[in-house]
Amino acid sequence: KSIDETIDEIIGKRLSVSRYGDGEFDQIDGRREGYQEPDPLLSERLKEVLVKPVSGHIVGLADIYGDLSHLDKKYADYFRNVMLKYRKDHYRYIDMDRVYYNAFISRVYSEMKDKTKSKAWFEKTKKIWDNRDVVIVEGALTRFGAGNSLLDNACSVKRILCPSEGAFGKYQQILDTCCQFKENDNLLFILALGPTATVLAYDLAKEGYQAVDIGHFDIEYEWYLMGTNTKVNIPHKYVNEVCGGEVVSDCNDENYISQIVSNIGS
Repeated sequence: KSIDETIDEIIGKRLSVSRYGDGEFDQIDGRREGYQEPDPLLSERLKEVLVKPVSGHIVGLADIYGDLSHLDKKYADYFRNVMLKYRKDHYRYIDMDRVYYNAFISRVYSEMKDKTKSKAWFEKTKKIWDNRDVVIVEGALTRFGAGNSLLDNACSVKRILCPSEGAFGKYQQILDTCCQFKENDNLLFILALGPTATVLAYDLAKEGYQAVDIGHFDIEYEWYLMGTNTKVNIPHKYVNEVCGGEVVSDCNDENYISQIVSNIGS
C-alpha cells in the first residue's frame, strides 16, 4: 500500500500498526540493529508479527522491494545494496499472500526524492492523534514532539520513558505499564522505541488498544522544519542515524517534564 493509503486506513479504521525496516530484519537474523542487541525472543516475536494477523492491526514494510525511484539517490543506493545482500532472507519471513502497508509513513521527508509532498503527509499524519488522549512510549532521550508543534492538536499527552538502548530487555514491564491505562475510544499509544515498538504495537492491539509504531516521525519533522537536506543532530533529542547523535543535551522544558508518568530505567 502507498503512504497515503496507509495513513488513511490508520485514521479511518483506527488501526494499530507495526513497522519493519531493514533493521527489524537484521534483528530477526541475529544482527545488531542500532540500539538493540540481538535477542532470540525478540527475533521470534518479530517473525510472529509478520505472519499472524490480529484484528485491528496492520504491518508496514519499507517500500524497498521494487522500484526505488521515489527515494533520494543516496538512500536508493543504500537500500539497493541491502536487497542485494538480504532479499532472500526478507522473503523467507514475509507472507506473500498478505497485504502489507507502508512503513515509510515515518520517513516522509529525509529519504524522499520529491520533498514537495512532505508537508501534506505531516499534516495528514497528525490527524491520527487529533483530539486524542495520547500516551507516548519512547526511549528516555527520544522526546517525541517535545519543543515543536507536532502534538499541538492532541487532547492530552502522557509519556512512558524506556531505556534508550536495549529496551526489549524491559519488555514485560513496558507492556504491563501500558496496560494499566483504561482502554477507551479516545486513548492512543504512539510508539517510538525501535524494534521493541514493532512487537509492542501488536501486543497492545491484542489487548484492544490502538497503538501506532511511528519511530522517527518526530525527527523527520524536526529536519523538515529546519529545511535541511542532510540528516543532522537535534541537540535535545537522540538521533541514532547521525554520528554523535547519542550525545543529547538536557531538556528542561516544563511541559515535557510534566507529561512523564512513568520512567522505566535501564
